[in-house]
Amino acid sequence: MWRARRDGLPTRHNLVRKGVNLESTDCPVCQLEEEDVCHLLFRCSLAQEVLQRVCRWWEIDFQNWLSFSDWDVWFFSIRLPGKVKSLLEGVFYVAWWYIWGFRNLSIFDDIKPSRSILFENIVSSSFLWCNSRSNRKFSRDNWLKNPHLISL
Repeated sequence: MWRARRDGLPTRHNLVRKGVNLESTDCPVCQLEEEDVCHLLFRCSLAQEVLQRVCRWWEIDFQNWLSFSDWDVWFFSIRLPGKVKSLLEGVFYVAWWYIWGFRNLSIFDDIKPSRSILFENIVSSSFLWCNSRSNRKFSRDNWLKNPHLISL
């Protein structure tokens, strides 16, 4: 996330800026806009789909963020207990990690990646991360049904 926030990921836009010749700078996922960090993690149809689903899961209003700055303003304004907010932040980081991985699979893998398992992977990975750091163990079912009620 540190690299993403600093626009240090090797997106097509950044590769071209560094002198790499590419056939296209379009997003490999949606093909609608130039691929830069903000497009890939916020504006791309895949990102929108995933982030909306995370918000629905957490029962919070989805915002149409265009950048990390927009997301930061929204995130700091939501009212949640500190530990719960940290969990939510971690879930968003996991979601962005999986969006980046999906992008890489779209480019480098012979088999087109499946959008349908993305959310499941985000839930599973964030569950493992949170459960390993929790003082109290909880089930994956509880994590899926009530992630905001889990305390670390």
